[in-house]
Amino acid sequence: MSSRFRRSGDVFGRETVEFELPRFLLRLFEHQVERANAEAGESDCVTVNNLVELHLAEHISLADLAMLDREIPGVAAAAEAWLNDAKT
Repeated sequence: MSSRFRRSGDVFGRETVEFELPRFLLRLFEHQVERANAEAGESDCVTVNNLVELHLAEHISLADLAMLDREIPGVAAAAEAWLNDAKT
């Protein structure tokens, strides 16, 4: 499996990526989703995809974004747009 992804100048878009994960992690994610959705309204329900996305994003700091924005122009603005979208 390659660790390289298709490069695109559009850092604001979304892309489907295939990952291989241990089954116990998938089951843990499913369990977290079930717990989160048990008390959520229909418009507030989350998916495994939402959860994985949030777990990945929580490891990126503002300092990381500032540094990476020099190497990947627009990445800080894309992260800000993603955060704003996540709030709604």
